[in-house]
Amino acid sequence: MKIVELMRQDSRITTVRLSEIIGISKRNIEANISDLKKKGIVERIGSRKNGYWEVTKDGNIMSFLKNTGGCWRKIKGYWLNQSTICTLKI
Repeated sequence: MKIVELMRQDSRITTVRLSEIIGISKRNIEANISDLKKKGIVERIGSRKNGYWEVTKDGNIMSFLKNTGGCWRKIKGYWLNQSTICTLKI
């Protein structure tokens, strides 16, 4: 979630800058971003050069839930906490 937090702070952050801050390769950053995009957590708006990152509603919810503890997953529109069997419909 460090990538998401950095994108939230600077929507125009580059993969190179993310790599420098987090301390992993640019290739690993790109793989993580690809995964975040597939999960609907972040979106790229505009072009590579002039675009920006947008953290989606699900990305914002995940950041909040991460701080509440447990393992949260979105299944069929519901956020489920598998450690406490809690559900949250948003």
